[in-house]
Amino acid sequence: MIRFLPCVADTYITNKAIASSNASDLRSVNSNVGLAGTLDLFKLYEETRALGEGTGSIELSRVLLKFDYSPLQEMLSHSLNVTDPSFRTFLKLNDVFGGQPTPANFTLQVAPLAKAFTEGRGMDVVGFRDLDVSNWLTASFAGGVYTAWSSDGARASGSVGNTSVDYFVSGVINGTSSLLVCSQDFNMGSEDLSIDISVISKGILRNEIPNNGLVLSFTPQEETDSVTRFAKRFFSRHSSKPLKHPRVEVHYDNSFVDQQLNAF
Repeated sequence: MIRFLPCVADTYITNKAIASSNASDLRSVNSNVGLAGTLDLFKLYEETRALGEGTGSIELSRVLLKFDYSPLQEMLSHSLNVTDPSFRTFLKLNDVFGGQPTPANFTLQVAPLAKAFTEGRGMDVVGFRDLDVSNWLTASFAGGVYTAWSSDGARASGSVGNTSVDYFVSGVINGTSSLLVCSQDFNMGSEDLSIDISVISKGILRNEIPNNGLVLSFTPQEETDSVTRFAKRFFSRHSSKPLKHPRVEVHYDNSFVDQQLNAF
C-alpha cells in the first residue's frame, strides 16, 4: 500500500531585514507569507550592514507544514499496524529552480511542532509587507487569542510533554525513548526533499505526539555559523502545480498470499 497525505497548511516564518526609514521596522518579524507559492529556506550572515546593523547579524527563515493524518487513523482499527516493520512515511517536497542562487553542502532537519500554527493569508515575499499570523514572533491566532512562540522563530526545543518549547526533539514512542529530529543532506543543493519521518508519524498516530505540524529548518549549527545560504525553495500547497505540492508518502505492506489452491 502506498498512500499520500495532503498538506493542509504551510508557510515560512522569517526575520529578514527590509529597507525602512524606521530602525524599529528593520526586521520583518510580523510578516506572513501563508499564501505564497513557494516555501523559502535561507540564512543570511552579515548582509544587513548597509541597513545599519552591526557585525554578526543573521537573517533566517523556517518552514512550517501540517498534514492530515485522518485517513490513516481511520485504518488503525482494521488494516493498519504502525508497529509493523513495513510501515514507513516520508516527507516529500519538490525543489523549485528559477535561476536563483542555490546553496550547496547543507543539511535540513524536520521535527514535530509543540505549538499549533496558523497559516495566514500573506503573499508578499519581496517586501514582506503582509502582516498576519503565523510569523517570526507569533505561532497562532484562534478564538481571539494570540499564542507567541516560546522563542522567536520557533527555536525553543525540548522533549514531548514540555509545555514551554516550540518543537520536540525527543520523546517516548511505543515505550521507547526516541529521537524525533529527522534530516537529509543536500550536496548539490538542487535535490528534492525526501526525509523518513516514520518515528514522528507513529507518535502522531498513537497520540503520543500532538499533530501540530512540522518545522523544517537548517541544523542549529548551520543557523548560527558565519555562512550565508540563500536560498533553497520548495513548492508550497498554494502552487499552481498540484503534483508538486508537499505531501507525506505512506508505505505499508498489507498484502497477503491466497492459499486456496494449496488446500487439500
